[in-house]
Amino acid sequence: MPQGAPAEREPIVRRVGEIATGTLLERGRALCAVGAVISVRVDGGNVSARVMDGVHLYRTSVAVRPGGDLSCTCSTWPRKTCAHSVAALLHVSGRTVGMPAAGEVDERALLRSVPREELEKFLWSEMRKNAEVRTRFLVSFGGSDGVPRIDYRKEVDAMFDDVEVGSAWKKISFATFFRAARARERDGHVAEAIRIYREVSEAVRRNYHVVDDSGGHYSETIYKAVLGMVACICRQKMGGEEKRQHIAYLYGRFLAEDPDVCDDAYYAALSDVCTTKADLEYLRRLNGQSLSGNVGGNGRGPDGMADRILLQTEVLEKMGETDAADGLFREHYMENAGFCGAYVEFLAKRDPAKVPGVLEEARAAFSGYDFEYVRRMATGGK
Repeated sequence: MPQGAPAEREPIVRRVGEIATGTLLERGRALCAVGAVISVRVDGGNVSARVMDGVHLYRTSVAVRPGGDLSCTCSTWPRKTCAHSVAALLHVSGRTVGMPAAGEVDERALLRSVPREELEKFLWSEMRKNAEVRTRFLVSFGGSDGVPRIDYRKEVDAMFDDVEVGSAWKKISFATFFRAARARERDGHVAEAIRIYREVSEAVRRNYHVVDDSGGHYSETIYKAVLGMVACICRQKMGGEEKRQHIAYLYGRFLAEDPDVCDDAYYAALSDVCTTKADLEYLRRLNGQSLSGNVGGNGRGPDGMADRILLQTEVLEKMGETDAADGLFREHYMENAGFCGAYVEFLAKRDPAKVPGVLEEARAAFSGYDFEYVRRMATGGK
């Protein structure tokens, strides 16, 4: 546990529920799951942490009390709550403190006392009887020398074979895959680590129709895998053709994904993985070809086009081409409240004097919740 008095779990859980829902909560969970919280301190009712997001290190501080202060060095704050603050709280709430119960078996000592031949027989027997044990063994030790031996998609598919269609009560754990990916990266087998993240995300997505994901367990797993892959890529400081291959893969998945299932995971991944001007230029070219119709459609209709336009404006803004971004927004901002809200948020940072005029147009074009959403974007989500 971090220095200072151990924090009560329930107040922290309530604080997470207060500041994070939906995509923000999934992003915070994903960062926490891939080990992005690299240091944390609990001091009274305040949680302070350092969070690694891609190649950037952010410092965040959150008061646990309801409505308490929150700050982060990322660009999202102070406009709205950020995933780094959520990840810090989730990291603390998941920590447990305790001592082994009296009379507990010392498994390590017992393991050392068993002859190697007997251990091999036991393991072989268990793997033949239990497919889950076999999968965990293969994922943990197969390919640990950097030589690809395992079809991770096939192993994930096998885990879904025993799940009743529409089942929500039995949640498959993919922790073994994520631990293996981190171990491969630590050992220098980066390509194998990336392959694990990639194939797990694809296989879970392919089997998504089998389960009831009302609790968000499987969509969260896709997020963990995709963002874990991106974090791994960014830590290697890749360049040139190697980096572009990964950007092209993520963009292809961005086009192909069902908009109801983690489409924003690939949007976030593309935003995170493009860390240089050359990366952004390559992504702009890919997306520009899609927008101009030179790339086949993804079957997502207006929603797919909306995502691609928003991605293009974000890329242009990151490259400093704000006039081009503004022009693209002006061309589409009255098509729906989502576009209009994004444009208002853009103007609030770049040209606040234009915001009232756009709000008046929005008031006439949208009503109820849609207009309220646009209005909130003009005030930083408040």
